Amino acid sequence: MTRAAAFAHPLTAGLAAGLLAGVVTLGTALLAGGDGRSADYAGLAAGLLGVHLGMRAAPAASAFRARLVRALVLAVCASLVAGLASAWLYASLRPALLEARYAGVVERVRSSAQPPARIAAELARLAERRAAYLDPAFQAVSAGGTLFFFALLLGGYSAFRAHVAARLRARPSAGAP
Repeated sequence: MTRAAAFAHPLTAGLAAGLLAGVVTLGTALLAGGDGRSADYAGLAAGLLGVHLGMRAAPAASAFRARLVRALVLAVCASLVAGLASAWLYASLRPALLEARYAGVVERVRSSAQPPARIAAELARLAERRAAYLDPAFQAVSAGGTLFFFALLLGGYSAFRAHVAARLRARPSAGAP
């Protein structure tokens, strides 16, 4: 089995996309330091690239519905693996990361040039949701859910684009005899 044939299966391509997203997220968070936002965005971009390549590996003769199912499988697999990588990052590898993020957000709100009433309201809102901000499982589900949404959107667009291209190729050209 060739490498291209191995990635033709949506489970393999989805797991590869999730692994790519997870490795990029973990690598960026551990090497770059900071509050880890760049790691989240880099992992999202890598996961979407993996989903795009997985959609491109689909057989050319696939029907629209088959391509939509492929997009769903790719999105689910990629988001599960990327979410597990994020959970590992937040819970084990850098457990203080979420606290540092939360403290940074609170500090930005306090130092903003907004009216005192608005600052107080925003600080109260942040305090209400503090537990969610600091929960590694919640943040991992959020990261995986974000990847799932955008991967499904990208996969659906790719399926639609391939469907339109196939219909245009099947249509006889206007100048043909």
